[in-house]
Amino acid sequence: MYIGTKEVASILGVSVERVRLLLKQGRIKGAFKVGRIWVIPLEGRKPIISQGRRGPKARWTRNHKVGVTKIYVKKNEINSNYYRGERKPVISVNRSNQNAVCGHEVLVSGPCRIVYQPEKDKNPRLWIETISQVDVLLKDLQNNMSITKSIY
Repeated sequence: MYIGTKEVASILGVSVERVRLLLKQGRIKGAFKVGRIWVIPLEGRKPIISQGRRGPKARWTRNHKVGVTKIYVKKNEINSNYYRGERKPVISVNRSNQNAVCGHEVLVSGPCRIVYQPEKDKNPRLWIETISQVDVLLKDLQNNMSITKSIY
């Protein structure tokens, strides 16, 4: 999986400027430039960064959890909407440190993966995981309005 400097900065817990300095020094393994954009490969959930020559050990080498956003489709709500003629939101977006946000549309601004788990209590599950920004669109059909909420 390849990501940009903004996503690497959020994974490592440093600023975008620090990531650019590491790229300039050639310390991020496998990173390359496409036009003006840096493309950085992930090994597992983090990029591989070579050790510097001086100073204390880097903070990002310690293990810490990366905030993963999970996007679910609520099958029961889809069936309920069909039989009752309603338009309730059927997409649920969960992040580890935030409450669930429901909406009608979701825009993922970066790489993501689809996970299928068939053996969970005879109730198979399917969801989308990402570490990128997610925009959730909630439509108010009576007033012909839309509300967008961004999740980082």
